[in-house]
Amino acid sequence: MSAVTIFLCGAGSRGRTVFGKFALENPELARVVGVAEPDPKKRALAKQEHNLHDSQVFSDWRDVPRDKALSDVMIVATHDRDHLEPSLAFLEAGYHLLLEKPMASTLKECRQIVEASEKSGAISAVCHVLRYTPYFKKMKQLIDQGTVGKVVTIRHFEPVNYWHFAHSFVRGNWRDSETTSPFILAKCCHDMDILYFLMGQKPTALQSFGSLHYFRPESAPPEATDRCITCPLQEECCYSATRFYGHFLDSQIHAWPLDVLIQDFTREALDKALTEGPYGRCVYRCDNNVCDHQVVNLIFADGATASMTATAFTERPARETEVFGSTGSLKGDGYKIVWTNFKDRTEKVIEIEQTVGHHLGGDDGMLREFFTAVQSGDASGVSTSPTVSLISHEMALLAEKSRLTGQTLEIK
Repeated sequence: MSAVTIFLCGAGSRGRTVFGKFALENPELARVVGVAEPDPKKRALAKQEHNLHDSQVFSDWRDVPRDKALSDVMIVATHDRDHLEPSLAFLEAGYHLLLEKPMASTLKECRQIVEASEKSGAISAVCHVLRYTPYFKKMKQLIDQGTVGKVVTIRHFEPVNYWHFAHSFVRGNWRDSETTSPFILAKCCHDMDILYFLMGQKPTALQSFGSLHYFRPESAPPEATDRCITCPLQEECCYSATRFYGHFLDSQIHAWPLDVLIQDFTREALDKALTEGPYGRCVYRCDNNVCDHQVVNLIFADGATASMTATAFTERPARETEVFGSTGSLKGDGYKIVWTNFKDRTEKVIEIEQTVGHHLGGDDGMLREFFTAVQSGDASGVSTSPTVSLISHEMALLAEKSRLTGQTLEIK
């Protein structure tokens, strides 16, 4: 089979450095034949990396001709609130679609994408990559094999990590729910999808609590300044941007998150970014409004329950999940699963074969499954179609509504 041709609508941290990189490393599966990216530096990098002509490069996806097919697949990896328009336009034009999560910022827009996808008949997928990890696949297999009997409750923990949260949700692109998405949608629609995936049924009601508790002006030490680069506390502050990004530069790690700030990996470029850009600001004096911790409780039709906790205040390496059943339990940390069998009072440790890449190998697994489906024309292997992913988005958006109103909400 020939490689699937792909067009990158967005060439940032996901578009260029995940999807584009996958194509470069797996030319038998995928080949980038075009890019639309408003940032000139990122656009130039993508053009160079994929040896594109001027006619294949655009500053705005709206300028992409739709009277002829430029590729097999359109990958929409723009900012959250810019997902709807290109998704609808490219589905209508007949492209297969790979859509970065969240697929949209409102339930109405999510449903529009689902309707367009179903109407087009194209192969479409949302990047809920956790389903594609060997770890969660194994956990689901163990549940389906009956190793724990009837699942009664699940406890799921999303450790965002203090430095990741400061980078993305205090200083970065996802700091303001009005311009992007609520934290529970932007970060945790993954986790809502995994709870739905593991439980094997849709929840019927939920409640949620959370707030922006710590990254606020009143938490700032008296000596703190507006910028880390001028702050007398930068050597002792665990959120110091000068120390955090400087570590990546000094270690010659020219990837995420440093490449979000600079493309010229010099001390001068980093100092300029920290002096003038958003990533050099004090974490207590930013324009952020999203939660730094949130919990969601869910109940399912058969009476089973689940809970999800997400927090900035940890440095654990991966999500942790416990499944409690009538005859056993599973406890996983992303790298191994401990199965406790109540019948014979034994424990078995199941080591998960580790894969390379982001999200415990989920990105690689998802892209292989999606491109193979496009090559064969068989969508049955795609695990996260917009129709399936709509459920997790509904869960996340209702959780945010519950958090704001204090209500327990039905999922109809």
